[in-house]
Amino acid sequence: MAFNPDGNSFISYPISQGPGVSKGYYSSQIPGLTALVLVENDSADITLTVQVLTYFGDNFSFEVLPGSTYSFNINSIQLIGILSSSGTGIAAGTLALFPSFGFPLFSNSRTVQG
Repeated sequence: MAFNPDGNSFISYPISQGPGVSKGYYSSQIPGLTALVLVENDSADITLTVQVLTYFGDNFSFEVLPGSTYSFNINSIQLIGILSSSGTGIAAGTLALFPSFGFPLFSNSRTVQG
């Protein structure tokens, strides 16, 4: 995990979770983080379902297929949830955030067995 408060760095979380397991990453700073978000799925046969919620109530989800990468830019991130939604074995990959502003990012993460 690398983050420099000057806003010129990025933060990266490894994805390593079994099927049916989800992890959530959230920002405790209002109005949230504005960032380029990259989700990389290095798994051979596990699909990742990603859900994003902003402080303004916008909510969307998408799937990242095995061996692929999805990126997007978004304002006011409150929560990013990642679910290993199909396949067998352990999901592997990376959640990377490239912030546009330098303030505290995701202060905690939780694992939920689904």
